[in-house]
Amino acid sequence: MGIGKDGYDRKREWAAKKMSAQRAITTLTEEQHELMEELCGFRHDLHTSWKSVFNSQSSDHERLVDEIDSNSVGLTGEELPCRVERTFGEMPFSPVEIISDLDYDIQREAENIEMGTEEARSLRDRLYSETCEQLERINVEIECFLIEIDEKCGTDYAPTGATRL
Repeated sequence: MGIGKDGYDRKREWAAKKMSAQRAITTLTEEQHELMEELCGFRHDLHTSWKSVFNSQSSDHERLVDEIDSNSVGLTGEELPCRVERTFGEMPFSPVEIISDLDYDIQREAENIEMGTEEARSLRDRLYSETCEQLERINVEIECFLIEIDEKCGTDYAPTGATRL
């Protein structure tokens, strides 16, 4: 049994208060605080929406892929990792080329694999696993970046897992 809508609402309120309290810490500029909040939100979305990255039909697919795909031009022209690097002097994670279900369809057709077969299921599972491995690496890199900034600047942006149930 999950925590329900009220529980998620309380968690969001808690996170918003925590982010707001960070603004009082003057070791970062206002722009840096904004980027840290955006990076935390992105990491959370990525952490809670793994499947959206692989599923091209998901409403979050394009937005998430634009931020992490090394071949993507993105929606804003200068994606989050580039803005963080410009402001902090280092990338919060290494962009990668994302594998999605579109790649599965292309590879399946290229290899003449019929839908619904064990071979097709195996290919999809392998591609999905590769995507999840990439996303886990990105998640860990972002968490390490947040911990590093917290230690240098006396902030509290890194996730603690304290509110996970």
